[in-house]
Amino acid sequence: MASGNGRQQIIVGCHLTHEGLYFTLAPSDSGFNEEELANAMTSLRIPAASSIARATIEAADRDKNGCVSMEEFLSFLKKREEELEDMFKRIDTDNDGIISIQDLKIARESGMLEQNATDDELQALLEWMDTLENAYEDGQIHFEEFRTGMILLPPSTTINDLLRHFREKGTPRARYSRNSSVNMSNSDLQF
Repeated sequence: MASGNGRQQIIVGCHLTHEGLYFTLAPSDSGFNEEELANAMTSLRIPAASSIARATIEAADRDKNGCVSMEEFLSFLKKREEELEDMFKRIDTDNDGIISIQDLKIARESGMLEQNATDDELQALLEWMDTLENAYEDGQIHFEEFRTGMILLPPSTTINDLLRHFREKGTPRARYSRNSSVNMSNSDLQF
């Protein structure tokens, strides 16, 4: 899938096009199910409780057979990516194409993010997104990192949902450090 500039769209966490991500989830091209999605999310260090994988499958699986086909997945990703682009632009308060800690604080103060989110929680969220697989690790959130952390989550999942989850279950820094293994129960992430 080419972006507007003719280059392939890349999912940073996998260095894959949307089609490539699909084939990672469904190597036999027979679709993928909730368990396969949860496993992929875990490998990307994205919260992967079965309720989250189930909600994503339900949103993507238009024919309701429990398995997401390539056509369904690409349609889901297109719609989800549009949501994410809009969300990213609203948080990028200085419109420089990067979310900094200052952007997160301004978004919190203006009511776009939970006003009770602490500076430490905002910093932990930034560090989690900035250390996902193949991230830039420059102390800022680029759209590619944002997309990697959010694309497989159910539609309408927001940064506030992640902040609430990490507040209840532990900060991203503590739970999702680059060298840690992710072990989440079915009830760990509920949006």
